[in-house]
Order: sequence, then C-alpha cells, then structure tokens
Amino acid sequence: MHAVVVEELAEWSARLAAEQTAAATQQGQQQEDDDQEEEEWGARADRRADYWHEVAEALQELNRKDVSKAGGRHVADICDWLTQQSRELQAEHSQLQALTDELGEAHSQVLQSTKWRESQFEMQNRVLQTEVASLKQSIAERSTKFNSKVSDKKSAGAAKRLSMSHDSLDASK
Repeated sequence: MHAVVVEELAEWSARLAAEQTAAATQQGQQQEDDDQEEEEWGARADRRADYWHEVAEALQELNRKDVSKAGGRHVADICDWLTQQSRELQAEHSQLQALTDELGEAHSQVLQSTKWRESQFEMQNRVLQTEVASLKQSIAERSTKFNSKVSDKKSAGAAKRLSMSHDSLDASK
C-alpha cells in the first residue's frame, strides 16, 4: 500500500509540474501576446492621437475663422439693430419735440387769454363800480327829493289840518 501511495503521489507531482510548466509557458506566451498587442495598439493609439490632435487643430482653426465670420456677422447685426434703434429714438425725439413746441404754444395762448380775460374783468368791474356809484347817487338824490316832497306834503297837510282845527274852534264859539 505504501508503494501505491508513492506511485500516486509521483503521478500527481508529475501532473502538477506539467500544469505549472504549461501555465508558465502560457503566461510567458500571454505576456508576449500582451506585449505584442500593446506595441500594435500603442502604435495605433499614437497614430490615432496624432490624427485626432491634427483634427482638433484643424477644427480650432476653422472655428477661429467661423467665429471671426460669425462674430463679424453678429457685430454687423448688432450695428444694424443699434442704427435702427437710434433712428427710432430720433423719430420719437422729434415727435416729442414737436409736442413740446405745441404744448408751449398752447401754454402761451392760455396765458395771453388769461391776461386778456383778467383785463376784461377789471374793466367790467370798473364800469360796474361806476354804474353802482351812479345808481347810489341817483337813489340818494331821488330819496332826498322824495323825502322833501313827503315832508312838504306833511307840512302842507299839517297846516291845513291846523287851519281846519282853528276854523272848527272858531265856529264853535
């Protein structure tokens, strides 16, 4: 039995050694394959990087030109818009100036009209004051005449009554 175990151990050892050798060979082969692949891909990657770098530079150059063109167009558009806005503002300013002038003229006319009405009012007021004074004087004169007539009539009536009284006294005697 001891011999059988030794035999099996030897077989297992041989298999293990063969597998390890195969693994080492495969690992060496794998490393070689990896190195070779890395060389291929590295060269490809370098070529790709160079290509994309050139593409990026070309795009940047195009973008600069396009940006310059686009920027020029945008600047031109902005200038056109600003010119249009300026014209519109000038037109509005002209309209406002015309309205201001019109308003100033209307204000001047209102002031002249107010002054004329005030002078007319003053003149009418003086005329009315003169008429009122004249009417007061006329009323005073007529009142005086009336009062004097009334007092004259009273005097004449009193004298007549007195004379009647005297006559009746004389008749009663």
